[in-house]
Amino acid sequence: MGYNYTRSNSYTFLYMRSTPVGNPHSIQIWGSQITPVDQTSIPTGEFMPVSGTPFDFLTENRIGSTKIDQVPGGYDHNYMLDSSQVCDTWQKVSDPSSLRALNIWADAPGVQFYTGNFLHGIVGKRGAVCGKYSGLCLETQGFPCSFY
Repeated sequence: MGYNYTRSNSYTFLYMRSTPVGNPHSIQIWGSQITPVDQTSIPTGEFMPVSGTPFDFLTENRIGSTKIDQVPGGYDHNYMLDSSQVCDTWQKVSDPSSLRALNIWADAPGVQFYTGNFLHGIVGKRGAVCGKYSGLCLETQGFPCSFY
């Protein structure tokens, strides 16, 4: 059995709304494949191309309520970073309304992209209520274990 040692969990809130209107962030992940999961979120041990799917963030794209609704339960998936891709950063998160951006460099082969699927009424800064999909998390990591 292998272990997945994640260095840090970084929840990113460049902008937060206290009403459930969908995630306003835009994201870019230089990863052309994900490790798909089963209905209980366990990795299947396979790799799946993201091109043409709701997982395609190879170019900067808004997460939003329309895109996130195409992924049952929201995003909680590992992206396989393209090591042959020549780029300055591996992930980029931005908020169009505030013009703030976060660039992330990583030496790990993967990144877990999570959209706050299990946030239900957590009170945050200035009393803002963090509901489902109100933020996101990017965790650079090795590939998650698979029992298949």
